[in-house]
Amino acid sequence: MPTGDIALDIVNYINNGEFDEVLPYFGDFETALNFLKKKGYLHLLDPFEVPDEFRNGLIHFLLSEKETREGTLKTLISRLSDVKEENGQYYLILDGREELADLFKEYSRDTSPYDAAKSVLSEDYWEPFYDLGENVYRDVVEELNPDNKNYLKSFILDKLKDTKIELDGQSSEEMELIASEQGHDDHMIVNQENIDRILGDEETMDWLFKNDLDGLHSDLGNIYNNAYNSAYTDEIYNKVWDELLTYIDDKVVEDFKWGKGYRQKVKITNHINSVIDDWFDEYKNHSDDFDYYGSYLGIIQQLMNEGNYEKLSFRIPDYADSSDVENNVNQMLRDYI
Repeated sequence: MPTGDIALDIVNYINNGEFDEVLPYFGDFETALNFLKKKGYLHLLDPFEVPDEFRNGLIHFLLSEKETREGTLKTLISRLSDVKEENGQYYLILDGREELADLFKEYSRDTSPYDAAKSVLSEDYWEPFYDLGENVYRDVVEELNPDNKNYLKSFILDKLKDTKIELDGQSSEEMELIASEQGHDDHMIVNQENIDRILGDEETMDWLFKNDLDGLHSDLGNIYNNAYNSAYTDEIYNKVWDELLTYIDDKVVEDFKWGKGYRQKVKITNHINSVIDDWFDEYKNHSDDFDYYGSYLGIIQQLMNEGNYEKLSFRIPDYADSSDVENNVNQMLRDYI
């Protein structure tokens, strides 16, 4: 029923989907909206009550207008199932970080960015390299900084203190020389005077690793394996997050209580508005239903699938960075021996 206020009547017609009562007077929908804008009545429109074919156009118009933009954004965000508002900040809610891998490019040949992202974001430990065939002397001992070399010397001295190292046909020349200097040809005794020579000779250390220091050899092998894998996965992790910052504010992933369990959240305050704008820029003349996609990740993925956004991608390295491996070796040494 008409109210006597033409502008308010138009609002009611639009909210009730009665466009046949409006269009004859304005010719098109946008002209009617501009009339309501002049009258200051745009805020009275309910875009989720209008028919599908007009909804996205109306929302796009409301987003473009200063007086209705903030309220429209809040309404749209409140309808996203994976977004939570806290103290004026917006957070993407995740069952697990690996959900974010769905934003990455996937292909069947070799390891794809999706595969690498899913592996590195998972809570499960990822060990991409498990048979490194390491030479622990070159890969670990030679990479130790001075403090850690001294620490290793002290460990070996303590381990072999008062032990006669029996020589055999496989003993190194350095071992035979030390034994001779000590006045016996059949065994060597490790002490403070010769530990630098022993640790500095690869052949001697290799012999000891196979015999009296086999446990140390195993520990150093584990150090190298973990140092290498950590260096590689850390590099992948950083590459993944460098890409994710396209849609997420920072790398901080927080756990929080959700019902009887826990979920994770990442801040998206600085990105959510532009993603919504991009979605309605693309679909303003279509009847695609915003609620059908229903989530922040959902609307991003739709824009990716339609070619409006590029799937996230990065170059997957073949090897770990040697300087990072060396740094990890030095950091891990005292945790293992």
